[in-house]
Amino acid sequence: PPRSTLFPYTTLFRSDELKEALKQAQNNLSVKQGILAGIIDGSDPQIKALEDAVNSSYEIYQKQLKTLNENSSVKMTELKQKTDEKQNEIDAKDKEISNKESEVSNAQSSYDNAKASRENLENILTELETSNSEDNDLSSKISEVKSQLEAAKDAETKAEEALKTAKEELEQLKNERREIEEGEGGLNELKEQMTKLEAEISGQNTEVQQAKQAWEDAKEKFETEKNAAITAAKTQVSNSQKKVDEIKS
Repeated sequence: PPRSTLFPYTTLFRSDELKEALKQAQNNLSVKQGILAGIIDGSDPQIKALEDAVNSSYEIYQKQLKTLNENSSVKMTELKQKTDEKQNEIDAKDKEISNKESEVSNAQSSYDNAKASRENLENILTELETSNSEDNDLSSKISEVKSQLEAAKDAETKAEEALKTAKEELEQLKNERREIEEGEGGLNELKEQMTKLEAEISGQNTEVQQAKQAWEDAKEKFETEKNAAITAAKTQVSNSQKKVDEIKS
């Protein structure tokens, strides 16, 4: 074409280039804005992965906390109640044993007195029967002592039986107490279970604290990286916007 017609063609070519550059710049801006929006609403894959890590660590923390609470507030309370009940049984049995020991002591004294009375009468009878006395009442005295001796023997037998019964009852009470303390489901077993549960709770408490720390660390990482990503994305959006504005101008 003639030289005078070149300017319109050059201007048209330049205009097409600018339109294409503007279109690309606007597309790039749109992409950057989409990335920023995704970071803010959490749909960005990396941000979502960080948020999932926070949620997962929180679930672990809550699960371990629930187990700890169940053991400490439910199982421990139930175990302590059973232990207290067994201790009350033992205390009551100790009182019975103490009363029975007093009864055995009294029965022993009664038996000893009955035995001494019988032996004394036997000695008296022996003396009377071997006496050379010409006392006219000797025969009557011997008869009276024999009668007293029979009564003393009967009293001694009854006292001995009472003592035996009291001792047997005392031994039975001690066996019952031993069973409460040492038998299956007894106080000693409950105390062992409590000690074991206390150790378990202590370990679980450590795990809960670790899980809580892991959750807090995950939250901090999520917030730090999300804020950093937002800042970086905003910078890219700002730069892209400036590019669009430059091309428009």
